Amino acid sequence: MTSPTGPTLRSLTHRLAVGVEPVDAATGGRIPPPFHILEDGRPLPREEVVWMAREGRDVTQKLPVLERHATCRHVLRYRPGADAHHVDVRLVEGPQARAPRRFVPRRLRIPLLDAAEADSRATGYRIRRPHLFPGAAYPVPTSATGLRGRVVREGGPVRWARVHATHPGSGTILARAHGDDRGEFFLLLGPGALPIGSSGEPLDLEIHVQAPSTPPDPDPPELEVADPLWDLPLEVLPEEATSGALALGHEPPDGYTPAESRTVTVPLGRIHSETEAFEIPG
Repeated sequence: MTSPTGPTLRSLTHRLAVGVEPVDAATGGRIPPPFHILEDGRPLPREEVVWMAREGRDVTQKLPVLERHATCRHVLRYRPGADAHHVDVRLVEGPQARAPRRFVPRRLRIPLLDAAEADSRATGYRIRRPHLFPGAAYPVPTSATGLRGRVVREGGPVRWARVHATHPGSGTILARAHGDDRGEFFLLLGPGALPIGSSGEPLDLEIHVQAPSTPPDPDPPELEVADPLWDLPLEVLPEEATSGALALGHEPPDGYTPAESRTVTVPLGRIHSETEAFEIPG
């Protein structure tokens, strides 16, 4: 009789390829549900994209979802026979048409260790903590100080712009924001960015905008209908760091160039909406 521990039984070991822990850039805390991390990087056939656009389907709904733990960490396990050196992921709140817009989505390429090398590294090396920036519907207290604005090119929205604020004449960055697919951004100033012992006088901020030098074209044209996030820029994380400027969202994606800079006066303790859009040259 074969022993229960003999060769007739197979053991299956689940090994962590990468763990992704999304972080709220405004608070530094973990992002709770609803939030999803989707595997990306496998383009659908052209015919399927055209069909989905015609039927009102969303490509996002076909992408595999990383397993989420109660800790708000999303995990990808090693797969038998897989030999991937990286994984592309989307960090989203759900299908874009129904997403609550608390955070601006991101697309990342995360390097993977091969399974043999992973055994020689601490588990913490395989944890990534990318930051997500406030979106249009981000909940803020009534006393918060911030700026809402729009970035446009030839009258249309500039998607996925990057924005940061400095004191006029200073290179010190006080706050950052990511623009969304509508060209809107929401820049929040933390307590460290506000003047100490402020008398309540409005704060002058130099707002700097960066955007893609050339807008991409959807291929096929139906892609922008079937996939609302089709042009979300791919940000390639370095292999040697579990965090860093790219993961924090402090560096713009490749192909971004500085555009307009303008001084805006922001009242302290209020969210100011700048009515004049930031214009990117055509």
